[in-house]
Amino acid sequence: MFLKGIPNKKEVVSWAFFDFANSSYSLLIISLLFSVYFRDVIVGGGPNADLWWGIIVSVSILLGGLSAPFIGASADAAARRKPVFVFFVLVAVFGTASLYFTGPGTVVLASILFIITNYAFENAIVLYDSFLTVIAKPQHAGTVSGFAWGLGYLGGALAAILLLPLYRAGIDAPTVRFAFPLIALFFLVFALPAFLWVRDRGVAQAGAFVRHGFRRVMHTLSHVHEYKNVFLFFLAFYLLNDGLVTIFSFTGIFATTTLGLPLSAVFVLFLIVQAVGFIVTPLAGKVADRFGSKRVLLCAVAGWVVVTVWMSVVETPAMFYALAVLTGAVVGSSQAVGRSLLSLIVPLGKSTELFGFNALASKLSATLGPLVFGGVSAATGNQRLAVLSLLVFFVLSFIVFLFVKEERTEEVH
Repeated sequence: MFLKGIPNKKEVVSWAFFDFANSSYSLLIISLLFSVYFRDVIVGGGPNADLWWGIIVSVSILLGGLSAPFIGASADAAARRKPVFVFFVLVAVFGTASLYFTGPGTVVLASILFIITNYAFENAIVLYDSFLTVIAKPQHAGTVSGFAWGLGYLGGALAAILLLPLYRAGIDAPTVRFAFPLIALFFLVFALPAFLWVRDRGVAQAGAFVRHGFRRVMHTLSHVHEYKNVFLFFLAFYLLNDGLVTIFSFTGIFATTTLGLPLSAVFVLFLIVQAVGFIVTPLAGKVADRFGSKRVLLCAVAGWVVVTVWMSVVETPAMFYALAVLTGAVVGSSQAVGRSLLSLIVPLGKSTELFGFNALASKLSATLGPLVFGGVSAATGNQRLAVLSLLVFFVLSFIVFLFVKEERTEEVH
């Protein structure tokens, strides 16, 4: 019923199920489980543990962002983004499973495995997002993107619940590392519909895959002024993503250290975020299709300002759970509607390449945020100040989004 009036429903649902699949990774590896496991078990805690986690998150994201425009341009030129997408998903899946071999003192091994895994994951997401331009008509982009993001919340919550017995006893329980191959299995199984039923479209252009991709990227960069609106979006999303990624990379750590919450309480926190996001995000997509993606996105960014200030002063578990409700409402809305807005303004013939540029912008930003948080935390010993330092990113993002026009940019040949 939610997708009523949308053609090619089988392909749309298959595409959307990849959000369901990959949320097991983004929730349990990045936010809830492996981040805390790396800090407290692998590194062993200490004043530099936050900084070390921030460094490996930043390195993996930076590498993914730098390569994304070239990979995207090559996929556009060859009209074969799906095989590249499948390749990166499989690398991320096997990398996630390999985290089983980490443990106390395996800092170098864990860092290498995580960087490779997260690099592959970031590139898979770029290719996945770019499919939105071809599987959804412009008038349905918000609905389809919101539906997929809502499924993602459901997938993340389901994975967290299924694996709860493995980490219920605490992050140092010997069963925790068994969760990593099971997360990989969950990821792979629910990615299969996208592998099977999402189709490539377009006509391949002559030329070597990598060489043609490099030429297309250079051509785009030489005509930046012609794509001013798109690059304004990149700047705004750069700032938004900086704060957003950092908050989610450190929420589990903040909750267990500053608030002293047990891991089981952190699980409840993320479950609230997932449940609220599952309900609100698809509705935000519907509202975006009716009233405009830009308006909805501005409201979501304003919500992040409130979240940041609230998180910096939260004192009790009850306040933190209440904050989780607002976070769940804005996190999926900002990302899903941001994705649909970009799909509406990019030239169709350069969609994967420009989604790659967006990844570069957002990943470059996401390398700064974790370093700022880790640096402020290490220098002051105060994670609340580290959270508050992220406020500037959301405020500047809101200002830049005011200048983005919700209209399709024509391709320059």
